Amino acid sequence: MKRLPSVLAAMALAATAIAATACDDSGVHRGTFTGGLVSSPSATFAVTVAPITMPLIPASRFLCPLTQPFSTTFDLVIVPARQVIVDGLTLEFIDSFGLRTTSLFSGTRLTSLFGTTTLFSSVPRTIVLQPEFGCGLVIPRSVNVQVAMIDALGGRFASTAVGTFR
Repeated sequence: MKRLPSVLAAMALAATAIAATACDDSGVHRGTFTGGLVSSPSATFAVTVAPITMPLIPASRFLCPLTQPFSTTFDLVIVPARQVIVDGLTLEFIDSFGLRTTSLFSGTRLTSLFGTTTLFSSVPRTIVLQPEFGCGLVIPRSVNVQVAMIDALGGRFASTAVGTFR
């Protein structure tokens, strides 16, 4: 029993050393960096959706076997701390059971949505999104919006915002 505290202390020390090493980029900014829900204007890449609670609008032009398809409209607001290129956009619709349906935007589809995918430092960029989704078993409850970006040094970053449906 006396050995347990020393084993725990050794494990904590090892975890601290690994965490300190993992955070040291030695001045090189290459790699993948992922941010969570970003709402602070001082964050590296602020990504938000407005409104946070969005209406579900029945979409009548789809034919679905189980549930009514929906659409919604919301603004995606991105404020980068430095110049970046938007490399991808992912909308992940989540239902009350935790099941996820993903919609990806890249290449020409991303360019048609954004116009230019270059975002300038500290300049807010608002993109109106009008996704259509549904045809699942249940109605989605929320959406995760993930924006993938690349900076001038080749560093890849992803920031996520979350919205809910009413």
